[in-house]
Amino acid sequence: MRPTAVKYGGTAFAGVLVGVSLLHPALWPLVFIGTTWVFMLLAQATTWQQAVRLSFVFGLLKTLTALIWFWAVYPLDWLGIESVLLQAVLVVVYWLPAAVMFGFGSMMLGVAVWYTKAWRWPYQLLTVSVVWLMAEMLGATIFSLYTLGPGSSLQASFSFGFSGYALTSQGWLGALAAYMNVYGLSFLVASGSLLFLALYRVSPRWGHSVIAFIIIASVLPVTFSHQPLPQGVFIVGTQWTTADKQNWNTFDRATIVMEILEHAAAAGAAYIIFPEDTRVSEALGGTETTMRVLTNLFPQGVIVVDSGRVDVLKRAYLRAYIYDTKAAKVYMFDKQYLVPQGEYTPYVYGALIARLPQSPSLTQALNDISYWPGINQATVNLPEHIPAVLFCFESVTPSGVAAATRDRAKVPFVAHVVSHGWFHREVPVLVHQLDAMLLMQARYTGHAIVQSGNLVTTKLYLPNGTIVIPEIIAEGTTWTLSAL
Repeated sequence: MRPTAVKYGGTAFAGVLVGVSLLHPALWPLVFIGTTWVFMLLAQATTWQQAVRLSFVFGLLKTLTALIWFWAVYPLDWLGIESVLLQAVLVVVYWLPAAVMFGFGSMMLGVAVWYTKAWRWPYQLLTVSVVWLMAEMLGATIFSLYTLGPGSSLQASFSFGFSGYALTSQGWLGALAAYMNVYGLSFLVASGSLLFLALYRVSPRWGHSVIAFIIIASVLPVTFSHQPLPQGVFIVGTQWTTADKQNWNTFDRATIVMEILEHAAAAGAAYIIFPEDTRVSEALGGTETTMRVLTNLFPQGVIVVDSGRVDVLKRAYLRAYIYDTKAAKVYMFDKQYLVPQGEYTPYVYGALIARLPQSPSLTQALNDISYWPGINQATVNLPEHIPAVLFCFESVTPSGVAAATRDRAKVPFVAHVVSHGWFHREVPVLVHQLDAMLLMQARYTGHAIVQSGNLVTTKLYLPNGTIVIPEIIAEGTTWTLSAL
């Protein structure tokens, strides 16, 4: 095999290794193996142009692997498209270009490695590690440019594929997130790999000491303390697909909601968190009626977090409603970071969608992905006992929890409301990545995060790096009620 082909194959495999390291916490060593391997191959490039191409291949394969969960939306039966082949093509048309955008971001890594070859190793280590982090952020920024659409903006929020997430659950390595967030851990991945290479060249024994240090740091226990949760936090989980939501009338949501609320009232709930887009307020007949129902069911008082679609002046918003029956108030604010092709249609895909076979299901699906950012919760005066709300895809933003709590002196916890209705089941390779993102943010901000999910397991993420699965106390055919 030609040496050039070996280099490209090697960088592709290194990208797969780093991507795979993000799919399950137990695979975290692969992030260092893949990163070390790609640095070795980039150093062997014969021209700076070859180094750039190799780094593109690395970024492309890393992101294709990290975003393998895109295929969980298949089959796209809710679009009303019968052709299995066309459905697969639509997934590829979103999956592959997304990875290409991150590949473009990675190209600067090749430039950095090439031009720092002759530098003393401490300066090269620092420079290339910074560029490694910048490349991940640039890829996210290019992706946001590619997916620009109504209500979206240029940012680096889409953090899938950021290498630092591989370390989130690993002892003191993950605990450093409390000070550095995922950005610092991505820097640590690159600098640790470069340090191994530099010291190994001096003496293999020194290189092995770096490996030993990383392993020891990954297993050292962490004993950070955190603010205790309030008593009586109850979490609702549902199993409603997008097809179910397109046919709300096929089951009586009001009956289901009342059944859940009655179980929660009997158990003495003080907080009840519903999954994103459950639409309790709509099912019970509006905010005023919902407040009356809650006041009657919970004479001792309760705080309920609900959310749902609201249409105002031809624009749709995903709105959170927090009911505080003791104060007889309803606090409202809207989701800020929307899912490309899930909650709005990027401009680049508008023409493609217009050429698809038209059907009532497609029309309904397009209507369902027509959201805009609305009222920011930072502009709403929330008392200390009211939780902050982190909408579904806002967890992908490394600063999501920090933004939701920035203007709050104190919060009891962060209610993370989720819906994976586009999928047909819980997707482990996606869930593990989201777990890492939420655990990272819990550690960085010091806030406990309570997740209430549709087609997602209810969980509690603690700042000490622990994930707790709450106990189910009641359940129906399509719902569960858990208590912390």
